[in-house]
Amino acid sequence: MAEEVASDVSSPAGQEAEAQPLEEQETDNAAGQNNSEDKDGGKFTIEATYEEVSSKYGSLESYGLTGNEVIEIKAENVIPEEGVTPDIQKGYKGYEGYSVMSNKAAGALSWDFEVPKTGLYEIYIDYIPFDDDKSDIQRKIYIDGELPFRESGSIGFLRKWYETSPPRKDINGDEVKPKLAQVIEWSTNAVTDVDGMTNRPFSYLLTAGKHRLTIDYLNANIRIGNIVIKPATRYKTYKEVLAEYEQKGYKKYTGTEPIRVEGEEADFRSAQILRREPNSDPATSPYVRGHVVLNTIGGWNWRKANQKVEWKITVPESALYKINLRIFQNHGEGLNVYRQLTIDGEVPFEEVSEYAFGYSNKWQDKTITDENGEPYLFYLEKGEHTIALQVKMGKAAPTINELYAINDKVSDLIRNITKVTGSDPDLNFDYELEKKVPTLLDDMKEIRDRYRAQVAYLIEISERTPTLANSLNTAADQLDYYIRKPNKIPAKLDELKTTQSSLSNWFFNIQDQPMMIDYLQLLAPDSNFKMKKSTVIEKFLGTVVNFINSFFKDYDSITVVVDNADIQSSVTLDIWAARSKEMCEVIQQMSLEDFTTETGIGVKINIMPGGSVGAVGSISPLTLAIISGKVPDLAMGSDQSTPVELAIRDKAYNLKNFPDYEEVAKRFLPGAITPLEYRGGVYAFPETMDFKMLFYRADILDEIGLEVPNTWTDVYNKIFPVLDQHALEFYMAKDYAPFLFQNGGEYFNKDRTKIALDTDVAYRAFLQWTKLYTVYDMDESADIYNHFRFDDMPLAIGTYADYIRIQYAAPELYGRWSIAPIPGTLREDGTIDRSAGGAVSTLLMFTDTKYKEEAWEFVKWWTGAEVQYNFSIEIEAIMGPEARFNTANVEGFLKLPWPEEHVEVFKESWKYYKNQPNTLGGYYVTRNIDNAWTRVVLNDMNPRKSWEKAIDDIESEMLRKQKEYGLVPEE
Repeated sequence: MAEEVASDVSSPAGQEAEAQPLEEQETDNAAGQNNSEDKDGGKFTIEATYEEVSSKYGSLESYGLTGNEVIEIKAENVIPEEGVTPDIQKGYKGYEGYSVMSNKAAGALSWDFEVPKTGLYEIYIDYIPFDDDKSDIQRKIYIDGELPFRESGSIGFLRKWYETSPPRKDINGDEVKPKLAQVIEWSTNAVTDVDGMTNRPFSYLLTAGKHRLTIDYLNANIRIGNIVIKPATRYKTYKEVLAEYEQKGYKKYTGTEPIRVEGEEADFRSAQILRREPNSDPATSPYVRGHVVLNTIGGWNWRKANQKVEWKITVPESALYKINLRIFQNHGEGLNVYRQLTIDGEVPFEEVSEYAFGYSNKWQDKTITDENGEPYLFYLEKGEHTIALQVKMGKAAPTINELYAINDKVSDLIRNITKVTGSDPDLNFDYELEKKVPTLLDDMKEIRDRYRAQVAYLIEISERTPTLANSLNTAADQLDYYIRKPNKIPAKLDELKTTQSSLSNWFFNIQDQPMMIDYLQLLAPDSNFKMKKSTVIEKFLGTVVNFINSFFKDYDSITVVVDNADIQSSVTLDIWAARSKEMCEVIQQMSLEDFTTETGIGVKINIMPGGSVGAVGSISPLTLAIISGKVPDLAMGSDQSTPVELAIRDKAYNLKNFPDYEEVAKRFLPGAITPLEYRGGVYAFPETMDFKMLFYRADILDEIGLEVPNTWTDVYNKIFPVLDQHALEFYMAKDYAPFLFQNGGEYFNKDRTKIALDTDVAYRAFLQWTKLYTVYDMDESADIYNHFRFDDMPLAIGTYADYIRIQYAAPELYGRWSIAPIPGTLREDGTIDRSAGGAVSTLLMFTDTKYKEEAWEFVKWWTGAEVQYNFSIEIEAIMGPEARFNTANVEGFLKLPWPEEHVEVFKESWKYYKNQPNTLGGYYVTRNIDNAWTRVVLNDMNPRKSWEKAIDDIESEMLRKQKEYGLVPEE
């Protein structure tokens, strides 16, 4: 059942053995060793999927369960990990009974229970979240110490959010999204998959007798109450439910007026991203010409699996109703999207457990009907009810699973080809691929046929042929060509890789299920409601008015009108932010609700294009503002060179002048502040921080017999020779700094007035760096994300941006990769120096601001751990996990929901975090080192001569700048 490839899945804590060192040679006792094995010292494994496991279950009825085999597990009977005292409380937040804390400290919580009869069971867990955490709640669920299937290693628990107030309006009279707050109450979680692939809770096959259930912490604290394990059931069909209606004599509702709730007036939502959204169609209600009205909910933000929106609606009488919605669904150029409909927390019948909403490029009047257009009827008792819609994959699930499997097959196919041809084949050489890869043509035929099967399936389940079906058909035709002309495959290898990249994109795109809702309403079953449609004249008038208003609105600043008269600002800070509009909106909203409320200091965020708050290179808006004497008070999102460049000219303010500077500076790694120092002062704080890590494909390393390298000696002597044998690559983006720092070198002398690169250490570091290209033929540039996925680059040193892309945009690599600290240099004391740095973006204060104390208060507030954490979570909720803010605040960064094993790598890497300082004329250093690299690697110049030329050029420029500013150091 388990394939021997890399995974971060391990057994519950308490069963782990201490990791063994990788090497028995030079790094035996080196600190911070990498390890490509799991914590049990064995191979990584990927469990079978739920689809694979459940396909062998057989029918529910075959087990003969009566429904009375309910198992109740009391929280207080918890079995903690060895050495852990469980936090058990009675009556927490009104709970009837005991509950136990589930957090990182508690680790794995276990309970013993007895199953009366073999069968399929579902698990229901009472839980309550905490208000100080907004991240996704995830746990692993083991049965008898094993994951029954892969998805059991990532079980989600939903949060609930509500609006704290109606929308406010900004200075333009446009509505601004209200703040959301978390509902802190007890809920019951039906254990199901986080990917929305099933329409029911997971079924666990349990044999009669004693078992142990383990809930292991992954992310976010909760308290766990009682657990119920009960026989799995199926949903009734609509035919069965309709027969019950008739038997009970339920009558149809006959009212003439719709019972309507506006979509944007949702009472609860499962994610912060699910907020009111504006729509300018005049038929959307409500509508105000010339202004932004938040009159819908959903859209692109309501696309991810299991996201749920709930509305409360009151019916005047007990009767049968039909449900009607005004929706906009133009996803995927022909694909359906799916929602599970629940009423008062229950799925009424099977047909709405994953209901399809068809594609259209216009607003739709959508009544919930059967496939023949006959409305489904829903019985509601008089009074208030909750109607919810939750994202499910529905009939797209088989295609999602198949695309995932095909991608693996294509990946293997490309690897088998490149083992013969290399990554850069000779187009004039006959590789005889059919002989050297005997399964080549059969594999291609299988993949082609699977493509075409999915084309037929997608056409069958869609109202029109979706673009995805056409794309898959094109991929099948491509394989047909290769099958007919296998000698052309080496020349078309890049095309095959491009198709694999597209395959991954298709896999992602089909899992996005966006839909926008204007309103939801209950109607009399026999009513003939017609949706209002906007006329051409209405649309034209709206466009004209919006165009005219655009000349009078201030779009560059984000300022919210404060409804609370108690909040009065005597000072308003002018802040330029080189951040996205979404980020600036969140910063402004958080500033208003937290900072201004607490301090009385107003904040006006001005959106600036990326790079426009820097003063290095070309003329920027900030440069012009400095020249004109109209600088803002603060600038956010600046680069790491600008603060010192401005400090040299007395335009950036020294933050060390504030008495509590040292306390605030502790929030950051010292190496992140290094580039912001000048002549004893510090002229900015880091906002974001990049850093390096080693990415590795554990499955490939295991296959070719390699271990994760600890030192550069390992890379040269072990990694490169084996990779070369298998036509595989190692990569690191151009960076001299790690080699200089790891060998004990520095860029400048102590007071940073002269370079310190005219040493043997600095030259050896340069030689070591350039030999990666001249001797070991490492690529000069590469896209780590794609090469890592295409299996031809199993080892690469990358950055935070690479990590986020692989973590969240390469699901096909699940469990097959991980990260480690970068290779280092062995010290004389036996430890390994892994020194390296990374770019930081900065927040700086200007010397000319009149409000230094107020600006400092904002700096302290904005760079705080809690604020940075909340901002990161908020941005992730709005823009997705791929937009996670890499805050430079260490505490705030570590609070974010990272895989625990990756956190340890982050911490280990940060021990060696070191950046190049900035100084007068220092910009010439990096430029000339790059020039020296170019002369050696691309122009074949003698390394010593190239390095000496770089030293001469740097020294000349630094001396020239020092003379210009009257800072020539004494001889």
